[in-house]
Amino acid sequence: MNTQHNVLTSRRINSLSTLVLAGFLLAGLPLLWTIWSSIQSVGELAGLSQKAVVRSSQATQHSRVLTETLTAMERSLRQYFVLNDIELFAAYQKDRQLFVSTVDQLHDLKLEGELKIALDSLVAREKTLFESISQEKLNKTEELNLVKGFSELNESTQVLWKLSAEWVDEQSAELKEAATDVQKDILKKASFLLPAFIILVILFTYLIARPIRQLERSIGNMSGGDLNKPIIIEGPADIRSLGERLNFLRQKLKKLEEDQQRFLQQVSHELKTPLASINEGAGLLSDEVVGKLNGEQTDIVHIMKASSLELKEQINTLLEFNRLNAQKNSLNIGRHGLQPLVNQAVTRQRILLKSKNIDIKLDLPKTHINLDKQKIDMVLDNLLSNAIKYSPQGGEVVLSASILDNKIVMLISDQGYGLDISEEFKIFGLFYQGHAAKQYNIQGNGLGLAIAKDLVEAHGGSISADINYKGGAKFVVTLPMELS
Repeated sequence: MNTQHNVLTSRRINSLSTLVLAGFLLAGLPLLWTIWSSIQSVGELAGLSQKAVVRSSQATQHSRVLTETLTAMERSLRQYFVLNDIELFAAYQKDRQLFVSTVDQLHDLKLEGELKIALDSLVAREKTLFESISQEKLNKTEELNLVKGFSELNESTQVLWKLSAEWVDEQSAELKEAATDVQKDILKKASFLLPAFIILVILFTYLIARPIRQLERSIGNMSGGDLNKPIIIEGPADIRSLGERLNFLRQKLKKLEEDQQRFLQQVSHELKTPLASINEGAGLLSDEVVGKLNGEQTDIVHIMKASSLELKEQINTLLEFNRLNAQKNSLNIGRHGLQPLVNQAVTRQRILLKSKNIDIKLDLPKTHINLDKQKIDMVLDNLLSNAIKYSPQGGEVVLSASILDNKIVMLISDQGYGLDISEEFKIFGLFYQGHAAKQYNIQGNGLGLAIAKDLVEAHGGSISADINYKGGAKFVVTLPMELS
């Protein structure tokens, strides 16, 4: 199933850059659609607004024209009835044509409700008056009634004008309501698409970050010395290819480490055989089995025997370091009390403490910590033995601890020769022996601090030398309390 998924992924997305681009596009599409939809809605609203403004303006203007035209028609008709001048009747007819044209324009606006009823009533009454005027003979009473009818029409146009103003207000209210609807629609789309946008951003952030985190974790494991865990990176093809190369590098490093361990074991074994012969021969000479030795010869034999024993110890230490280095990431974690742990380490150094009359002071909290006891025992043994070796006769060694941010911070200090500033980082190197060891001929193999550093870091902790400490050497060991 995973293989099929990887094949499909590689066909669709074959690089991290393509995945990033796809993420931007897919996450941006909802926003682009929202913007486009909003533009469309606002455009429609603008069109409606323009139409409403035009219609309102035309309705008001035509209502005013109707009022003015009817007034002119009434005046012309009144003068015509008095003077009986045909030109005055022609002026009336011209004004009536403007009245009819204006009414048609109002009808084109597709008026509704009371405004349409009032307009239709006005048109019908005007038509009735016009038909009455068209009769050939009218008496004075009829003429007066016609003039009065036009006066009433003028009053009706005032009502029409008022209704037009109200209609304009209604158009404005409808426009406002339409704007509110558009606003709600935009907010609705945004509220729907915003979660989709956030989900897409989170999804693609995960898809992009996951292989990078896997690479980071794998590199961290390799740098920590864990070369047994295969490296499998899921994601775009180029990232998977990088994971495969990293896994190949892991295998090569693992093989090199195995070859190194095998080489050290073989060389150490080959050295032990002639070394045993040298040691045995020196012993025979020292026991004068082959004849009496003079003073100088005896001294040389003793030097040979001591050197062979020292070389044997160096070989054994090197093998032990090699074994611990191979197993440093294989921790047997248990919960142990800090005070008993340190007390046992001090007990193991009691002979060395007694021989130099060293006073050791402990200041430890009553707490428990998760750790590999065997490996931390070795760290404490190395640090304590170094502190005792470099302390003067009758000196003092202090070992204290405190809890800080769920970590145990241990301080081990002595009153010895101290460290040079140039030794701050060198002191933890393989086979490095400080200036004091050379200057004061203090025996050691230069592996104790290197072993301690590797074992502490395998626990996820750290060890450092306080180079600014005066009056001796001081080391700081930090260990997490909840290592699982």
